[in-house]
Amino acid sequence: MMRDCDTLLMVGSTFPYSEFLPEAGRAKAVQIDSDPAMLSLRYPMDVSLVGDAGKTLAALRPLLQAKPDRKWRATIEKNVAAWWQEEERRAHIEAEPLNPELFFWEFSQHIPERAVIATDTGMSTSFVARALKMRPGMSMMVSGTLA
Repeated sequence: MMRDCDTLLMVGSTFPYSEFLPEAGRAKAVQIDSDPAMLSLRYPMDVSLVGDAGKTLAALRPLLQAKPDRKWRATIEKNVAAWWQEEERRAHIEAEPLNPELFFWEFSQHIPERAVIATDTGMSTSFVARALKMRPGMSMMVSGTLA
């Protein structure tokens, strides 16, 4: 998704996986962070904004315009649907004592609204990212940069 985007918006992120970002210069890039030292850390930004993420996004929102060409979005939606089909298959692979992806697949159906999910680093983060279905109103916290 990010590799093929024409515009990249990073908000308060130290996203360490630069191999998933677009080739430098391919996308217009905007980053918002409260710490100026984090700006352009992983990708050369066209616009770097220091400030509170919520207030800055609220100020930028009226400037956004939807693109009439929805091909990129349609491709993403198709790929996401295929991913969830594949994840359901993977979650149901037999394992002893338990397939961790099955735990998170099933757990997704029981998480209450407005839940805050917190995960440590390592494989737990991978299983959560692959198999947990977040819904509107839920939040997730991940221990980034091994802290």
